[in-house]
Amino acid sequence: MKTYPLFTEKQRALAAEAILNTPDKPKMECVYRPYRPRRSGLQNDKFHAMVGEVAKHIGYLPDEMKGVIKWKFKIKRTSELNKMQMADLIEQLYVWGSHLGVNWSEDFRQ
Repeated sequence: MKTYPLFTEKQRALAAEAILNTPDKPKMECVYRPYRPRRSGLQNDKFHAMVGEVAKHIGYLPDEMKGVIKWKFKIKRTSELNKMQMADLIEQLYVWGSHLGVNWSEDFRQ
């Protein structure tokens, strides 16, 4: 999947060119929606630290735990989450981890 931000005239021209040069097969779809900022680096760091804490508590490797979290919260790719979606995931992970008995470090209580 290719995303084209439409902030400048050049970016809009590139998007239009991509649409005009789309082959007939396979069938493609174009989605036009308001821009949503991607997750921040701080959110990414916090999420991965929280995954590590839950993994340590349960006895999983962090990559295994991330797979479980993606399955539990029905997420295909965390890298495609926007800021609001990542904030929701972090909140859900905090609640779920607390329910499991994770003793969050001070960084997560802020």
